[in-house]
Amino acid sequence: MKINEKIRRIREINNISQETMAEKLGLSPSTYSKMERGLTNITLQRLEEIAQIFQMNVTELLESNSQIVCLISENHSSNYYGTPAEMTAELENLRLKLQHKDEMIVKQNELIEQQKRELATLHEIISLLKAK
Repeated sequence: MKINEKIRRIREINNISQETMAEKLGLSPSTYSKMERGLTNITLQRLEEIAQIFQMNVTELLESNSQIVCLISENHSSNYYGTPAEMTAELENLRLKLQHKDEMIVKQNELIEQQKRELATLHEIISLLKAK
């Protein structure tokens, strides 16, 4: 089931009209209707607002047939579709990558400091040679 269909179904189950949903979201009824019909993209922020109206977590709203959809947005959007087990494995993989990235940054900073010390020593040697 597509997210727009799920939103419509949950709205109907909760006996909320499209007009009421549009009002709660600060949208015109026609804009909300287009969203429910899948004619416009739904932003993560809008999904969070909808989940709050239904008093549910965004992940609950996004679950579909034991599959989780994860929307990631940073200058552009991308989607991840998978089972909860696949999502857990992917999250662990990303956690390890972040940990490795942090370790690499620490090592790079240590190397930079070492190079600064070596450069200062070389400057001292050059100064001593020029003085002779």
